[in-house]
Amino acid sequence: MGDARVLDIRESHETQLRFRAAIKRPKSAAAQWIDSLDPDMTYILVCQSGKRSLTMVTDLRERGMGRAYSYFGGMNRAIKAEDADLMEVIQPCSPG
Repeated sequence: MGDARVLDIRESHETQLRFRAAIKRPKSAAAQWIDSLDPDMTYILVCQSGKRSLTMVTDLRERGMGRAYSYFGGMNRAIKAEDADLMEVIQPCSPG
């Protein structure tokens, strides 16, 4: 994905499968990480269906981050498209 960074904004219980290069940044914790983003970097946000990432991209653009994009259709689309070379399975942690 070149110089872009992929931000997976799904919550922890949703991330059994993710893009290999994704950086985990839950939308629910955005207040803790949003100000650390580089406004000159390109970001591709992904969620489960694409709705939350689209909302988050709107917020980022309002903050001056013009190079923020939503992965259309989210992980649901990626799974249907069988983009397996871009994804990896995350083993859930066992309760301890």
